[in-house]
Amino acid sequence: MATDWQAQDICRGAINRALYFIDAGEDARALMSTPKSYEMSGISDILIFSGGIMDFRIGEKVVYPNHGIGVIEEVGSKSVNGESEEFYMLRIHANSSLVMIPTANVKSVGLRRIIKKSEVDGLFKLLNEDFFEPEADWKGRFKEHSEKMRTGSIFHVAEVLKNLVYLSHKKSLSFREKRMMDRAKQLIISEVATVRGLNEKSVEEQIDRMLSEAYLRSVKAAV
Repeated sequence: MATDWQAQDICRGAINRALYFIDAGEDARALMSTPKSYEMSGISDILIFSGGIMDFRIGEKVVYPNHGIGVIEEVGSKSVNGESEEFYMLRIHANSSLVMIPTANVKSVGLRRIIKKSEVDGLFKLLNEDFFEPEADWKGRFKEHSEKMRTGSIFHVAEVLKNLVYLSHKKSLSFREKRMMDRAKQLIISEVATVRGLNEKSVEEQIDRMLSEAYLRSVKAAV
């Protein structure tokens, strides 16, 4: 198993997506191919990428879509095909894997700061709202849900969770949808627990209670 800075860089041509450093956990998967090696240089405490749209500090907690909470461990640059590329090194909380994300791709991959405490109430309100009948076609539904999960928005993730919880009461979910439902739930639990400084078990109980209440209302309304 590779250590942090001995890990293998993986890319496809000019780097245009997040790069993964695989150093822990089976869930961490390399999304690129064609191994190349680069030389890390210019580590700094803070990096503002082109345009100043977003900056992350070392030690700051962020959310990486479909992977959850992570901490910025390093900020620096590498030489890629003779050109300097700036990167964030992100440690994923769930499995301790290390992810290298080009700063130019922060927006496209959906990397964001964790939500504010004031936003949790809005999230809980959404989870507690009445259910709506999701798309009946499995392929269309899965595509829509996958796209929402990739946005990184916790509110989109909550919509996916609500839809799949509702369906799970109606019928058995496929393996892929069951996995997506569990993933969506864990992403929400982890972020809310981090924001509010609570243990994940208590947050999970809150979410289960809200979803249960929403489903019972939908059943009564249908009678």
